[in-house]
Amino acid sequence: PFSGTGTTPIECMKNNIKSIGMEANDVVLFASKVKSFYDLTADDLLNHLAFISYSIKDTFQLNDIYDDYGMLFLPRTNLRTISLADIPEIDTEKFNLKPNGFINPIPLKKIIIAKHIIKEISSDEIRDFFLLSLIYVTIKLGSNISFGPEIYKRKNEISDFNFLSSFIDNSFKMINDVKASGGQNFIKPIFLKGDSRKINEYLSQDYLSKI
Repeated sequence: PFSGTGTTPIECMKNNIKSIGMEANDVVLFASKVKSFYDLTADDLLNHLAFISYSIKDTFQLNDIYDDYGMLFLPRTNLRTISLADIPEIDTEKFNLKPNGFINPIPLKKIIIAKHIIKEISSDEIRDFFLLSLIYVTIKLGSNISFGPEIYKRKNEISDFNFLSSFIDNSFKMINDVKASGGQNFIKPIFLKGDSRKINEYLSQDYLSKI
């Protein structure tokens, strides 16, 4: 219950212990599932990271969006890169759900471009892997969100940030985690979305037999 970002189920997985994690929050549940993707290969992830990074760079340059390309030392990818001539527009209805001032226009524009490029990846697991990296960079470095007892808006707003170097750096860290545990046959955890206070309903033999 209350598995959060999956620390306990992932440690169970690494020790070949069967486990079930339950979480109600969609974002942290998504993070838990992605962290169990240890059957991905580092070479494949690096190839896709290069595709994403060069596609973002080309799109930024095409649309006169400034960013720091100092971290762009990736080998060329064998995937066909893309560049977006038109910056995708955010869904107005979804945008209005965002608390005022939690993210500024320039970081938001960069993040939207990256999301649309990542969405072009055909593999569900690889796509989700880099979406998780994007979520981390957005919350930690690109937004005005801070966490305490409650989520609140930080005093020093972020008007812009070096998105691409931040994204590449975080993605490299995630890939190194995969590389460190690659090639092993783990027993993957089962992750369920649900209210942990009702865990007895989910752990009934009738329910578990359907998983």
